[in-house]
Amino acid sequence: MFKLFMHAARQKIGYVLSYVLLLVVTNAMLIGYPLFMNHMSSAQMNDLALGWCLYSGLIPIVLYLKDYILNVTCNLMANDIVADLIMQITQKEVLAVQAYSSDTINRSLHSYAFLLCSYYLYCGLDMLVSVLSVALMLGILYKTQMILAILVALIQGVRLLALFRLASSLESRSQQRADGYHAFLGCFMHDMQKLKEILVRQKGVEAGGWLCQKAKAYLCMQKAYASVEAGMELVDRSGIFLDQLFSLGAALLLSYILPVSFSSLQLLFLYSESIGQEISGINEFMQMGAMARSYHHLVKQYTSLPDVPSARQVPSFHTLTVKDLSFAYKGQKDILEHVEMTFQKGTIHVISGENGQGKSTFAKLLTGLYPMHRGEVLLDDQALSKDGRLNYLSEKVCYLAQDATLFEGTIRENLFCDDKDQIMSLKQALCLPDLDRYVHWQDPSLSGGEKRKVLLARFLIEVAQKNPSLVILDEPTAALDHQTAHWVWHQIAALSNTTVMIVITHDVIPDYFHLICDDPTSKDDRFIIENHYLSHD
Repeated sequence: MFKLFMHAARQKIGYVLSYVLLLVVTNAMLIGYPLFMNHMSSAQMNDLALGWCLYSGLIPIVLYLKDYILNVTCNLMANDIVADLIMQITQKEVLAVQAYSSDTINRSLHSYAFLLCSYYLYCGLDMLVSVLSVALMLGILYKTQMILAILVALIQGVRLLALFRLASSLESRSQQRADGYHAFLGCFMHDMQKLKEILVRQKGVEAGGWLCQKAKAYLCMQKAYASVEAGMELVDRSGIFLDQLFSLGAALLLSYILPVSFSSLQLLFLYSESIGQEISGINEFMQMGAMARSYHHLVKQYTSLPDVPSARQVPSFHTLTVKDLSFAYKGQKDILEHVEMTFQKGTIHVISGENGQGKSTFAKLLTGLYPMHRGEVLLDDQALSKDGRLNYLSEKVCYLAQDATLFEGTIRENLFCDDKDQIMSLKQALCLPDLDRYVHWQDPSLSGGEKRKVLLARFLIEVAQKNPSLVILDEPTAALDHQTAHWVWHQIAALSNTTVMIVITHDVIPDYFHLICDDPTSKDDRFIIENHYLSHD
């Protein structure tokens, strides 16, 4: 946790130092205020009236600046932490990451990042300065009246021990609450995404019952957490008043034995209140720490997933061969068994077959997104090593998935291209929507055909930028009109001259057969159609 925080703090060191400076100035002014008030009581009021007004007016101004810088710094650092964590997760095995809901990962990362910044920057630094302030105030009080200072220290020590005892159980309750929250919200988001299907299939009662079950479980966890949190707040708040009560009571009793001046009593009252407030900051630090550690355990599940090996560079290739490939999802039987195929540059390879036969899974295995359970991939007769998968996927492969999605932003931003001529050429060829139109990954205003056109444009730009050895398109013409599909198949034919081209589709035959080969029965050096059915009958 601390290492991640320090990495983000170094990136925003100017903001952090500004906050530390304001924090020190604020506490120095709060420590000096009781001394100033004590001095006023023994001096001429008129002589210090202007100074008191300035002092009292500066404190809220400095407090406002401190809180403002804190808020800005926390948000900037949280964004950096989330970006770092996302970069770590993108290096993990896809199948391992897919075991978790993307919404849950997103919420966990953002909650953890902000809690981490608040824990160390706000509560941590504040607690450190608070401890120093308490020590300084007790030292000043000790010089004035030793017995009263010892009494205040003992009362606050008992208060801190009680808070530590409660904080130990707060962390486990916080982790349970976080798990319950994500389970409930995940169920709710799923129901919202599948609402139309639920209504059509008349499954509202079942869906509502499952959601209520998750909600009840979360509420029970929330109550358990709230009971401990309320106990800590009770000890914290009551400790301030009990401290003042016992301190002043002891001071009055002590005044019968030893001479206690009015200024000592005034200093005791002001400092006991200030010390109580500083101890409240320590209580907040403990509560924030419990929440931060509970989310740390949650985020650690994602960051500890196995990485995709990435130590080796993969050269360009002209032939891809699959040998004895078998694959199964976790806990299921093999979806692919002993598959053997060869794909060559200059050929359009069409893979077709019934739904559920593993065509899209096969494509993900060829791209390196999924690790192979058994078998191997040969690139120009050289086996693709495990430590070369990431370089192979990022540098040598372009893949248009059937379930590819758009990012939140304008269509122009989704294309990831600065070449205006290339963008305008694709806009005209694919009849793209307005490039400045704002979309998101579940935008209902964007039709299936419009979304596919944008994804195709982005894919073709990636191919032009990367110059890959392998190109795989999964249902490239799905939801497209006849004219656009005609243009797409011409692009596929052109790309097959320089790459190993694999197309997974259902509509290539007979509608677009003539675009690829004039004679369906011929096999020439340029275009060869191979229909590979991935069934095992």
